[in-house]
Amino acid sequence: MKKILFSILTILTFCCFNSVIAQNSMIEVVGGADLEEISFEIISCDGTELLASGTGQGMFLADLPFSYIVNLYDSSVDGWSGNVLIISDYITGEVELPYFTIPLGSNTETTTVGSCGDEVCNAVMLTVDGGYPGTYSDISWIIADCDGTELYTGGAPYSACVTLPENFLIQLSEGVWNGWNGIEMNFNGEGNITLLNGSTSLFTMGTCGESCSNEEACNTGAEGDCSYADAGYDCAGNCLSAVDCAGVCGG
Repeated sequence: MKKILFSILTILTFCCFNSVIAQNSMIEVVGGADLEEISFEIISCDGTELLASGTGQGMFLADLPFSYIVNLYDSSVDGWSGNVLIISDYITGEVELPYFTIPLGSNTETTTVGSCGDEVCNAVMLTVDGGYPGTYSDISWIIADCDGTELYTGGAPYSACVTLPENFLIQLSEGVWNGWNGIEMNFNGEGNITLLNGSTSLFTMGTCGESCSNEEACNTGAEGDCSYADAGYDCAGNCLSAVDCAGVCGG
């Protein structure tokens, strides 16, 4: 069994990062500790249970559909303690992405593989993935508006259709000061936002800053620096004095 697990981890790390659909599948939980605290279930899109287990080491699942839902559970709130659930093709050993885990501070995680209901994201597709799945439980993130009101929060892997304001804040966190180890946050497949080192970092998307408080400015109360009218003009560009015959304001 140890040789099998080592071979699978070697495949994960070095070669097979292709998304495949496994009809006859091997389900395994590897990589961490506290196995007695964790459990999972795999269900079809209509809610039919396909597989449920405490840890699921080396379990065979026949006729896994193209689209399904994975629910992970933890009896405490310390995540899956570095464990990841891996689904691979029973014959070829090819690993299906994504990997599944629960981040630190959570006790449940739901992931839809494929398309249940053929939902189309008409807003922004937010994803957090990549890197080494063994570190997924170490990271967390928060997206907030410029006032600090939390909009979304989670860990990795993560994929959801979200609605975001024009300007917002992103806080990335990691529990052991190692950065995100290649894990990235993307919006519609772009951004590549990550934590290179340390335990936390704050990113500003757009403009989140102090507002103009000078009542003589043209943009009082607006975010950013104050702006003023040109000499002899009001904020709308109107001349404040007489215009001469040549059309010069104040001439």
